[in-house]
Amino acid sequence: MNNKHTNLIDLNLINEEFSKGDLFRAFDILDSSFDHTDFNEQGFYRLSISEREGLEDVMYLGRDVDEIESLYLTNENIGINYREELSGDELVQLEPVIRNDRISVRMHIDDEHWLYDDQLVFVNLNPYI
Repeated sequence: MNNKHTNLIDLNLINEEFSKGDLFRAFDILDSSFDHTDFNEQGFYRLSISEREGLEDVMYLGRDVDEIESLYLTNENIGINYREELSGDELVQLEPVIRNDRISVRMHIDDEHWLYDDQLVFVNLNPYI
């Protein structure tokens, strides 16, 4: 199977949970159109962050890694591949950056492309800590 068609994101690699306060500070959520009620569920979230606009979208993925739709984790459904509906040999192999508390993926690999500074960030939130 071609690597470009497999899951790009392995949420099992996120070893540390975010508290609600740490999440709000790390991603400047109070200065976005989102508020604390958008982050009441414990589990994995996908944050869409634009360098120009800040936090643009929040998606709750679920609590159990095995029950999260792989659709949200595949290379072809992220970044330039999704926006431009690329397929086959046109797909751009995006590269995740893995840290203990998050996985980030730039929307394009070319630093000259306008999407390069935009990213998806996957986190595990525990609003009770």
